[in-house]
Amino acid sequence: MFYFINSGLVVAYACWRSVVTTLVIALVHHGLLSFTVPSLVWPAETYSWIHFWNHAGLGSLNCALGVTIAAVISRHLEHMEHQASRDELTSLLNRRGIHVALRQALLDENAVLHVLVMDLDEFKSINDTAGHAAGDTVLRQTAKELSRLAPQNAAIGRSGGDEFVVILRDAQWHEIDSFVDSVLEWSRLPFLYDGRELRFGLSIGIASSALRVRSPDQLFAEADMALYRAKKPGSNKAQVFSEELREQARQRKTIADEIVRGLERDEFIPFFQTQHDPLQGTVIGLEALARWNHPTRGLIGPECFIEIATEISKVADIDAVILQKAVQHVVEWENAGIHASKLAVNVSCSRLRDPKLADTILQLPEMRAQLALEFVETILIDKLTDHDQWMIDWLRGRNIRIEIDDFGTGRASLVALTRLRPDAIKIDRELVAPTIKDPDQQLVLRAIIEMANGLGVETTAEGVETHEQANLLRKLGASALQGYFFNRPFPPEEILEHLPYTRDVAC
Repeated sequence: MFYFINSGLVVAYACWRSVVTTLVIALVHHGLLSFTVPSLVWPAETYSWIHFWNHAGLGSLNCALGVTIAAVISRHLEHMEHQASRDELTSLLNRRGIHVALRQALLDENAVLHVLVMDLDEFKSINDTAGHAAGDTVLRQTAKELSRLAPQNAAIGRSGGDEFVVILRDAQWHEIDSFVDSVLEWSRLPFLYDGRELRFGLSIGIASSALRVRSPDQLFAEADMALYRAKKPGSNKAQVFSEELREQARQRKTIADEIVRGLERDEFIPFFQTQHDPLQGTVIGLEALARWNHPTRGLIGPECFIEIATEISKVADIDAVILQKAVQHVVEWENAGIHASKLAVNVSCSRLRDPKLADTILQLPEMRAQLALEFVETILIDKLTDHDQWMIDWLRGRNIRIEIDDFGTGRASLVALTRLRPDAIKIDRELVAPTIKDPDQQLVLRAIIEMANGLGVETTAEGVETHEQANLLRKLGASALQGYFFNRPFPPEEILEHLPYTRDVAC
């Protein structure tokens, strides 16, 4: 009897339901049936009251042990379930845990939930320049600060990478504003790591179930739409979802689908713009510019589709099409006796890591004009991998020039510029446009051109629209000029109107 009581207490400690189950089994099997139909429980020749209590105790103990083991296993499984919903690096909820928390919260039809999706700006730059250990430290500190600043009933998680999610229940908008302001204010502060300052920002997208949204997936989708808008003007901004954003997202989806169809239907074509010698005014090169010959919208410039093409990983396909078609046109012109010394084509920086780039280059027909690949300025911000450098060296080995587009508008490292040593940099039109009326801007332009000349790097000024700008840039020492002052981008069939062509630059 001692075993019967003790085993029950052990099971009760683990789970009271387990001891009730054990007692019921023991009482029914060894008690009720033994008194009423003993032959069903004990063999007739062994039945006695002593046997009854012995077997009752042993049976209870066995049942208790079995149920206790089951309870321990259950607790272990619950612990594993808890661990499976946690992010290992930050100890916050992971993606799975966030979705579970949101689904459970949405079961209360009277609750108003606000989902805040946060993305660390410049996080990739931190990983590239300071190392992944620094990036992990930033993520852990961000998790700590979110936990400190968020309301007590908030569910906080890291959904992956540098993205965090905060779920607020029944919060007033002034409370949300206060929380968001506190988070953004913290993210503006310099972060010290290993004796150096790291700077990053936060972009926040906010969606609310108050708009009759009761689906976790829809709430996250709306928060992502708001986050996309928050990141557009720059970092450290928050955006609340609205129906206007939904319409914009729908339009982006439409354009994305049409880009895919446009590639299939060969709708992307090159236009060309001439580059001129600032001293003689003669044409010294051509730049191929992507255009989309849309069947219903007409001719579309890259500002309307390149960003979306990048998001859906189709920019490399567009790059390849424009490059192949542009080279083919130049070869045809050369065969007809029309020559240009250089053909420049814009290429996404991501193409350096694209194994298809080498194949695309090798399949190009031979031309006498030198090919130049223009990479945007971010190539001087992002850390070049060994493969990137190998690819650049391989391109140069094939007599292909490396040029940097839109120079002067980003945060390019001068150290990276000296390391990469491009053949040319293209000074962005935002620096060229105000030069005539702004003496400070002239000083900036002069400094860029002199620095480039000192490094042996050529300079091409984009966006030249007036004779005064062209003449000033000539005096400052620019290597080449390009812009509406000479001509607008033109289709291939108009080449004879522009090449050869000379326009006087000097006064």
